[in-house]
Amino acid sequence: MNIYFVSDVHIKEDNDEASVLFRKFLDEAKTSDVIVLLGDIFDLVVGGHFDWIEKFPQSFKKISEISKTKKTYYIEGNHDFLVGNLFNHPLMKDITHVSGDLVLHDDEVTIRFSHGDDVEIDNKNYRIYKKLIKNSFIEILANKVVPVQFISKIGNKASSESAKKSRRYSMDESYTAKIHQKFRDSAQEYHQKHSDFSILACGHSHVKDLWIKGDFTYVNNGYFLNEKTYAAIENGVVSFKSLI
Repeated sequence: MNIYFVSDVHIKEDNDEASVLFRKFLDEAKTSDVIVLLGDIFDLVVGGHFDWIEKFPQSFKKISEISKTKKTYYIEGNHDFLVGNLFNHPLMKDITHVSGDLVLHDDEVTIRFSHGDDVEIDNKNYRIYKKLIKNSFIEILANKVVPVQFISKIGNKASSESAKKSRRYSMDESYTAKIHQKFRDSAQEYHQKHSDFSILACGHSHVKDLWIKGDFTYVNNGYFLNEKTYAAIENGVVSFKSLI
């Protein structure tokens, strides 16, 4: 079985560089058996209001098209969450929405896909924030009360901070090295807690990595727009494929 996956695309506009490259990935993913969208595909999509599909029509249409021929999973990230209702839209009916981890079994290996925010250790403040924001009351507000235009406006500051962080990763090698090691430690600890898999595929860190320790493999495609690659698991073997 061949699985292609990406995370941390952070599409801000439907025709920006990230969206164009993402659609190129989906074209190449036609040769796969399974596609996993590993969270933060969009820079801000909160709640499952159908207006998000109107905001990003080309991107959602492309996902919809490939989901008709390839098994496609959409895992929530920390920039696109509480989105379950989106998958009630006719355009999205063939896509499997996942709000937590996804475990897939191949003949060769068992793979656990996680956006990575639940994997990361030493992030107590974020975990508190996540408990506050991911609840049924906030979901009702995002789906039925607060318009998409307002959510987009209040999300601009967070998106700006995320962009600064991504630039820091690409420019500050010492900082990147710390994140690199932190997520290896996080992946190893997560594997010890959930020993039902041999490959852990994550996003979230924005730091690309392929780390093999014994019979355990951790893979992260990094920040999509910087790396211009996607990750593949083909018959149990992990690799990166270039989009340029």
